[in-house]
Amino acid sequence: MEHTTMSLQEESLLKASKEYLNRKARKSHPAYWQSKKTGLRYLAKKERCKCCVGIRLPTPKFPHSEMNHGLTAKHVASLYGVNKTELLNKALELQDAA
Repeated sequence: MEHTTMSLQEESLLKASKEYLNRKARKSHPAYWQSKKTGLRYLAKKERCKCCVGIRLPTPKFPHSEMNHGLTAKHVASLYGVNKTELLNKALELQDAA
């Protein structure tokens, strides 16, 4: 019987790819907090990455700006510390296998 071990990077890529596919299918969502005063949703501290800099803060006119960003491959890749292109390729591989 062949025994394979996955490197930490491969494991992170697999977890990130699964998370990305779940977020894309709306089965999973970015961690957030909701303002009691305005009802707007903001990404939680643990979700914030360098890629979030410059993303428009939620406003009544654009209430989902941060949450939509949290669903992107760029954000999930940054969150898990993996390459975005590798994440997308692995996600396609997982989709094809399903």
